[in-house]
Amino acid sequence: MTKIMAACALSKLDKWQEQAIQTKEKYKEIEMSEEFEQLTADVIARTSFGSSYELGKEVFEVQKELFQRAVASSTDITIPGSEYIPTKWNVQTWKLNRRAKNTLKRIIQSKLNSEDETYSDSRYGDDLLGLMLGTLMDESSRKQGIWLNMDEIIDECKMFFFAGHETTSHLLTWTVFVLSLHGEWQERLREEVLRECGTEIPDADKLGKLKLVRTHQFLPLLFNIMHTSVSSSHITLLLSHQEQMNED
Repeated sequence: MTKIMAACALSKLDKWQEQAIQTKEKYKEIEMSEEFEQLTADVIARTSFGSSYELGKEVFEVQKELFQRAVASSTDITIPGSEYIPTKWNVQTWKLNRRAKNTLKRIIQSKLNSEDETYSDSRYGDDLLGLMLGTLMDESSRKQGIWLNMDEIIDECKMFFFAGHETTSHLLTWTVFVLSLHGEWQERLREEVLRECGTEIPDADKLGKLKLVRTHQFLPLLFNIMHTSVSSSHITLLLSHQEQMNED
């Protein structure tokens, strides 16, 4: 899955580079929080659902809207049974829930119908959903009483989104913000990455060699900054046209 994540990241970097080249100014300002939300959604969709990632992204968008609606109504005074009244708000929420559930059912059913022994880790695919289905459908798992029905599998798929989307995107945004304030750490981390990985896409073994990236020296710096008050999450990406021409 490392290659999938790297491909998503490279695609996003290419998009930023293209925006910087096309701008008429000497710099391009990018809202990093929105960009990282898109990137993490793309990564989770591809690693969770494989070839069905487009449908997965659709589910994530619905889940995001449902989450926003839940937050918006969290301060409302709840009357017992009011969630069953067909108000405009409830009807829209029901529609979103049905849309997410039906889309996930389509993805799961397509996986079950496309059983393939050529996959290395699971006959239902090497993505997270495929691996989960492969484990559940295994005969030894059934004998041990390990089984999930369709609704439980759907809930697990939803958890893929909630467990990693906003948390990861926010951490990436703050990491870039902290690095923008501390250029010396940019240099140290860049040197280690280039030394261990070169210009190749890192695999799991190479990532394990990035000790400075995972060290406890950098994490306190990140979390100390996260506890400070920041007025804006805008980060300016400066790429001059002249530098771009020189690189080409």
